[in-house]
Amino acid sequence: MKIQKQSSGDNCTNILAGGDVHVHNHVSLQCLQTTIERMEHPELKIHKDIIELIEKGDFQSAQNCIDELVGNLSLKYSSELLDLAVIQRLISPEKSELLVTRAKKVAPDDPNILNVQALFLMDLGNISEAETMFFKAINASNKDEIKEKIAGNLGVLYKNNGNYSKAVDNLREAIKLAGKLRNDIGLIKHLNNLGACYHNIGEQENSLEVLQSALENSNKAIDSTEDIKTRKIVKSIQASILTNISISLKNKFRKSQDIELLEKAKLNLERAIDIEESLGNKELLGRHYGNLAEIYRQLNDKDKHEKYVKKCFDLFESSGTLKDRLTSKMNMGLFFSDYEEYSESLRYFEELLSTSDLKNFPKLHVLTLINASHSYQNTGLTGSSEKLIKEAKILAENHGLKYEVEYIDSLTKA
Repeated sequence: MKIQKQSSGDNCTNILAGGDVHVHNHVSLQCLQTTIERMEHPELKIHKDIIELIEKGDFQSAQNCIDELVGNLSLKYSSELLDLAVIQRLISPEKSELLVTRAKKVAPDDPNILNVQALFLMDLGNISEAETMFFKAINASNKDEIKEKIAGNLGVLYKNNGNYSKAVDNLREAIKLAGKLRNDIGLIKHLNNLGACYHNIGEQENSLEVLQSALENSNKAIDSTEDIKTRKIVKSIQASILTNISISLKNKFRKSQDIELLEKAKLNLERAIDIEESLGNKELLGRHYGNLAEIYRQLNDKDKHEKYVKKCFDLFESSGTLKDRLTSKMNMGLFFSDYEEYSESLRYFEELLSTSDLKNFPKLHVLTLINASHSYQNTGLTGSSEKLIKEAKILAENHGLKYEVEYIDSLTKA
């Protein structure tokens, strides 16, 4: 049995009419005036608006504004604490956990904050905890806006975990809610992620159809607004859509060997890179570099393959999600395996397989097992090779990775 390499298909992740001001609870007028003066700053205009509502005697509207502002500030504070927790984790995991605990205390039952905390756990690879937190967020709110956001995030969680059936169900629900809410950006994101699910389970035509819909909707969203911030957000999503289209085209090439498909895939990736570079989104370039490296590998262009696989690896050493870093490490191993430097490739594959976090990403785990098996076979370690390929098949079957199971079966028959 000859073990062959397998490349990654997914380098590819939301405010008494007239009269005097009535001051309650012993707040001095001098203190209030000082506060108002401080609120003259443009960013604090909302505070002045609240004071004006109070002056008019519209206390209920003022209270609603305060409640909304407190919620937004709590969400921002919690989000920033969690961002710091990610950085702190590089220095001290213990202190990182303390920051997470502080973030949880800000508003323990706020569904928006629960959603942010779940995303934090997902990025760390704590899939089960993230799933529980997402469910807690859903149960804390009856608002469609919350349900749409969390259904989309659950779809991404299940996609990254290789549970594509649940991913598709949640993303379809998110698409339905986004359409109902007329949330154009949410709709585009969910369509993009659904297309990525389809190419992961081998349904390339469905993938391309959904991704084309995402691309058309993104063009409409860009054309319909002059808001620079919104246009930048949608353009960045467009780059991700183009990358996912390229992956589906690359997957079609595997079966047809039609070189024109690879050329189209390359053009889509180059467009994606141009978009992110023009937007200054350096931290988002890694996935595009990784996928472009894979295209050049299949085009037998070693120099450009090496150029982009190393650019991807170097970028994700200092940025990106946990899955990004693990994927780029596997791709480095693949690079050396491609050029028959099997001992060097095993250095990357063995390091990956010794990382407990890899188990949180079943498809990536399966691909690493297959690729390590290939390298072991070519270094004469047949026993280790056969052990890993058997482990890969069991894992692929357990997670419904149809394409990988078929691929392993084709190896065992060879």
